[in-house]
Amino acid sequence: IALAAAPDGSVWFVEDPGASIAHLQIDGAISRTELGDVAGGVGAIAPSDDGVWFTETEGNDVGHIDADGTLTTVSD
Repeated sequence: IALAAAPDGSVWFVEDPGASIAHLQIDGAISRTELGDVAGGVGAIAPSDDGVWFTETEGNDVGHIDADGTLTTVSD
């Protein structure tokens, strides 16, 4: 499981086996973004843009999830 602490004190994490990425907010609420065809997440980093960047296991892509749950990917 990859964890990424965000600047606001919340935590993003990749759920095993990488089928979704969850966001644990400071009030205890958890939101999940299902990755579906994105091929699962592995590593995660949460810079100051209120979202999380992650690598994909099989897609050789980098993904980004905004704080509102919008998923985008960048292909090589």
